[in-house]
Amino acid sequence: MTEVLTREKKAAWTAWRSAYKSGTGRKILRQVGRILLGAAPGFALAFSDICGVSAGAWAAYGMAAASCGLVTYPVSLGIAAAFLMRMLWGLTTRWELLIGAVLVLLSPHVLRQRNGAFPLIATGLALLPGAIIGVWQGSAATLLFGIGTILLGTLSAPVMRRAIESIRGGRSFETLESRLSVGYLLLMLLCGGARMMLPYVNLGVTAAGLMTMAAAVYLGVCPGCVMGLMAGVTLALQGLPLSVTVALSLGGFLAGMGQMTGRRMVPCVLFALGTGGMLAYTGTIAWGALGAAAAAPLIMGVLPREADEFLRQQTRRFHPLPDAPGDAYAAYALRRWEKTVGDMARAVPSPVGLGEKRTPQWWEEQLCASCPERAVCGCMNTELGQSRAEYIWKAHEASDEVWAQRLESLRGLGCARLYQLMDSMNLLRAENADEQRIIRRACQQRDMLVTHLTALSGSARHLAALSSGESWWDEQYARKLRHALAEEKAMARLSFVRQVDGHLQVTYELHGAGSADEQAAQLCGITSRCLGKPMTIAERERAHVRLTEMPLMMVEAGAASRCIAGADICGDTFSLGQLQDGRFVAALSDGMGHGNQAALESRQAVELLRMCLDAGYDRAQTLTAVNGMMLLAGQGERFTTVDLFLLDLWTGKASLDKLGAAGSYLMQAEGLSLLGGDALPLGILENVESGEKLMQLHQGDTLILLSDGVEDAYENRQAMEEAIRDALTLETAQDAANAILTGAQSGDTAPADDQTVLVLRLIRARADAKIEEMYQ
Repeated sequence: MTEVLTREKKAAWTAWRSAYKSGTGRKILRQVGRILLGAAPGFALAFSDICGVSAGAWAAYGMAAASCGLVTYPVSLGIAAAFLMRMLWGLTTRWELLIGAVLVLLSPHVLRQRNGAFPLIATGLALLPGAIIGVWQGSAATLLFGIGTILLGTLSAPVMRRAIESIRGGRSFETLESRLSVGYLLLMLLCGGARMMLPYVNLGVTAAGLMTMAAAVYLGVCPGCVMGLMAGVTLALQGLPLSVTVALSLGGFLAGMGQMTGRRMVPCVLFALGTGGMLAYTGTIAWGALGAAAAAPLIMGVLPREADEFLRQQTRRFHPLPDAPGDAYAAYALRRWEKTVGDMARAVPSPVGLGEKRTPQWWEEQLCASCPERAVCGCMNTELGQSRAEYIWKAHEASDEVWAQRLESLRGLGCARLYQLMDSMNLLRAENADEQRIIRRACQQRDMLVTHLTALSGSARHLAALSSGESWWDEQYARKLRHALAEEKAMARLSFVRQVDGHLQVTYELHGAGSADEQAAQLCGITSRCLGKPMTIAERERAHVRLTEMPLMMVEAGAASRCIAGADICGDTFSLGQLQDGRFVAALSDGMGHGNQAALESRQAVELLRMCLDAGYDRAQTLTAVNGMMLLAGQGERFTTVDLFLLDLWTGKASLDKLGAAGSYLMQAEGLSLLGGDALPLGILENVESGEKLMQLHQGDTLILLSDGVEDAYENRQAMEEAIRDALTLETAQDAANAILTGAQSGDTAPADDQTVLVLRLIRARADAKIEEMYQ
């Protein structure tokens, strides 16, 4: 390209800069330059061989470019030019190049935006004429070489596609696959360049020198050595001596050491001396290697500023530096926090002490301290006095009647003030009862603290795993979705794509001015078509919409309730929905009593259960935390029953916790079964013992949750089971819930208690289902 070079005062390498001319001629030159740049890979790859066998990389590159949506006529032009150059240079005429150039030119009509096996098949078809020519000529060697070319080319097609996508992406090559694919493309280009010569200069060795110097100058010593070694081995496969490999590795090492000086010309000079000296020492003067050893550092040294910056950015894509502390540090910090919080949970002191050792002196101090006859009596200083006191004290937690009977045993001690001794023993018992209440309250608070700390530790562990960064598949999905959004002209921006527990979650930021519901539905359709996975709208909040992969199953829910006579609000509360981790949750709570207070308590219990589960608490931690909160608020005088049902919609594994709730029923292929429980409601005792029931559910199974108002309204269990069986024959879960509630009604009279029925039917997931609308 024609440039006007202007030079500033300082004669430093950074002083050179380009001042581009404008005009029609410049535009033409730019267009010609783009065409030549697009044709160069096809031209060079047409000469690439591996141990004498044509690599077929030209066909793989052309078909990969077509499948990526690139214009392929420059590639076809380069392949056709290589065919003509082979004829002019007297090399073996490969008619498959000319045929392949035509196929590459036509390939965009078939391969545009197609992945998978299509590029492989097209590459094989483009290389097939080489094998056919071998059969036509009757040459077994040509036939074998043709078959080898087909194998190499078809296997290279997906690698070439990945390389083109990585280069076009403009981002760093953060994954090993992208680095290897781009590296493979560069090495194949070196293979072709190794056969091209200018006077005394081998273009392939020159390119290898430039790549080695770029790695050394922009990445460091080790990358420079590795790049020199890889480039040298690639050239050796083209027949160049191994001394070139050694020379390039040495040059990369010296150039990497020289870049530490901060002066541009130092690594160039050291590379020239190291590479040229090794080639001269080994006698590798031919093949244009020595001229290339001088040309590469010369080109590197006179690069204009723009070209130098471009080369720097492209080289550093192989080894990106994070702009800020990233996911790795966040994951490390979360893991450290998890460990610290876990240690805190284990280190929380227990309010239960070791207790005092009761000796005769201790009993005398506790019972006889205020007795005026203490010095004369001495009833507690004897072995008999201590044994009688211990005998009585063993019943200090028994009933008052038993305690009074034990106190009578003090009469045989000969105490001068027996009534005062009995009063002291009663006072000691009362003080101990107060102390035990305080200890139990402290233990309950400690258990709550340990529960919260342990749950936080588990959440930190989960977040640390998520902060480890996106997987290769996540990046592929994100790239596809961005491309699909651009094609569909959707007014949204992709926030993230992640596989959580093996299932996709996608979040978009809406930018359009239209209906959010319509935009969410459009994005759901685009995502499903692009990724080939059924997606559903899981959450929509203002300008953000979160999609999740449609699970294998879903729950058809039906709910019916009514309040007690004379009340305007039902004391029962239920919640149906899906947690952040994808599990289905159903909770039914019956507050103590009726009316507003019962409704408030049951609603608070259900809301707290849902929030704890969404915060990452497991089932046991959730029940312990909510029980503690209610116990603190109600002082043990208010309680609420709870049914807590959790279901994995992918596997069908479910759990049911019943705390003081009425019996539930499960209808499966084997028949109807009762699920009962004898645990106390939440908010009574410090410890929760729910008796978790584990189940394996399948499509068609139905779970019925009832409040005690429904259970008590039926005459007996048999009548209720018959009503449930009849209701489950109805078409929908809502119809079944209404029928069960209607069966609990006795004539026209209002119910004697609040009544609620939940019918949860497990069915096959529908493609048009929306999670946010399923469980309203």
